[in-house]
Amino acid sequence: MTALRKQFLTLVYGDYSLLLEEHEAIYAYTRRLDDACILVLLNFSDQSHTIEVPEGLKLNTTLISNYPERSLSDKTITLEPYQATLIMC
Repeated sequence: MTALRKQFLTLVYGDYSLLLEEHEAIYAYTRRLDDACILVLLNFSDQSHTIEVPEGLKLNTTLISNYPERSLSDKTITLEPYQATLIMC
């Protein structure tokens, strides 16, 4: 994570925007700086959760994840139990 913070200044200086405020298990937010956007998704439960991709976000490269693959479509993403992932958007 330290290397990512050094490589992607968006994680340090980007504007923070909380997503899914009412979700009981998922902490989701974006950081935006200039043209860069990073989506941070954290599942704090022992169950999988499928969430809708926030409108206006196009998911690109996964920067880091504690699971080898991500399950997503253009409209949804499934987070496995205790999954943490950062995705360029």
